[in-house]
Amino acid sequence: MKNIINLFISLALLIGVAVYFFRPQVVNEERPQDVVSFAKPLEAGETETLIHALRQDFLASIDSILTHIKMLSYREHIYKIAGKAGPGEWQRLMQMAFGDKGDLILLNQAKWDEYQAWLSIQAVVLQNADPLTRQGMIWQKRTDLFADDAKIIWADEIAAYEEQRMNLQNTITQLNTQADISLEQRLVTLNNQFALAAESSQMPAEAYRSSLASVYFGLDTVQGELGKMDAEQRQATIHNLRKNMGYNEAQLKSMDAQDKEREERWAVGYQYMAAKEKLSSIYQGAELEQKIADLQREYFKREAKTISMEEADGFYRFERPRYYGRN
Repeated sequence: MKNIINLFISLALLIGVAVYFFRPQVVNEERPQDVVSFAKPLEAGETETLIHALRQDFLASIDSILTHIKMLSYREHIYKIAGKAGPGEWQRLMQMAFGDKGDLILLNQAKWDEYQAWLSIQAVVLQNADPLTRQGMIWQKRTDLFADDAKIIWADEIAAYEEQRMNLQNTITQLNTQADISLEQRLVTLNNQFALAAESSQMPAEAYRSSLASVYFGLDTVQGELGKMDAEQRQATIHNLRKNMGYNEAQLKSMDAQDKEREERWAVGYQYMAAKEKLSSIYQGAELEQKIADLQREYFKREAKTISMEEADGFYRFERPRYYGRN
């Protein structure tokens, strides 16, 4: 169960990175047809027609911030037909059409303009930031400008996140419990679900592969299959699985070397723990402490002091779960 929880934490990071960057849908409304015909500065009759159209389309939901943002499709046309007078004409229309509510509408629209300008200014910074930092920056700006209304504006985005998170959790639970699925099929199924979660996201391919590998090699069922293999077969299997994840030959070669080093370290660690357990059955007190210190120097050389400090703090690195392909 703890393993499943750890997997869900990894999933939350991935999905948070993959889903929170969808473009908001509220501004993608079709342009109002009533406005398209105006191609000259507003006159009295045209103003009345616009006010009527605005009230007809938006008055029923005028207290919603979503409505205030949807109105920007109208504003775009007013700016085009009124030129430099556009901002003043739009302000006048809002106040004439919606009275005292006009000021709040204009304020929220100004906040939206500020948010869009910030996205443009920060485009390079956001593109180069790691996914979690980018997500944090975007949502920080959204909440700075809109406070709790940000959850309303981007409700579809949040709902999509929740749906995809649940789908991934269900997939993980299934793959972690069903025994009649091959290692390869587990990877295909998991990768397909990850791809759905990451669709239209800005997640770099390397981050995607890393998250996929972390979750996949954290599955109890995968570890159970790998644990049954001898070292050579296991390493060949891990190599092929990573290749199917999209790692290139240079990356595979580097990870193979890292796996070999890990295998050697775990082998030494297991030998150390067995020898330590034997000493503990023979000695005690200060004599046992000295024997363990000697044992640490024998097995870990320059790392002996680090091992000693870790164990003094209650951390025993070779009692951690072993995850082939991860540690």
